[in-house]
Amino acid sequence: MAPPTFHNTADTADTADTADILVRLAQVVRSRRHSGGLRPVQWEILRYLSRANVISRCPGALALYLGTTRGTVSQTLITLEKKGLITRERNAFDGRGTLLNLTANGRLTVSSDPLKELQAVSGYMTGGTALAEWLGDLLARMQRRGGLKAFGACRNCDHFQPQAEPGRNHFCGAINGPVSEEDCHLICWKFISEAAS
Repeated sequence: MAPPTFHNTADTADTADTADILVRLAQVVRSRRHSGGLRPVQWEILRYLSRANVISRCPGALALYLGTTRGTVSQTLITLEKKGLITRERNAFDGRGTLLNLTANGRLTVSSDPLKELQAVSGYMTGGTALAEWLGDLLARMQRRGGLKAFGACRNCDHFQPQAEPGRNHFCGAINGPVSEEDCHLICWKFISEAAS
């Protein structure tokens, strides 16, 4: 069976069907996001912190990612801190801001993320890579239309310079500093990509 192809179509019925399917899928996923005694926004924050590089684990970047205000994020962070799921510390990167980290309990909670069910189900689909690329493109277009900040992995960013020698760190032009092998696979709030424009 050939993998599905995803392309722009002028057929309004197909476009409406696709939009409806995406909305329904979001509703199904949302219905499972109240598990573990956490609200959906709390899950979003834990998920973000598990996927963000060190320079992006700050309240301002988190607010941009969620498309909300720092004040709204601050209240939720207080709750997550009281639950023992995150910690705050002085950001060694700039010496001024706050660095957010998952605690061991926070990492354990993320490992039981209710969205893992969606990941498991989508793992059975053929054409998953093409679908992920299509959905990523759709998300980027919607973010641009809404004036929202796009986040992406360092390795796909225009600022990223791969290591020149084995065993050395990569380099980020945005921060003018090193990027570890682990961090280059995580999402970053400094992300830009001409290819995604």
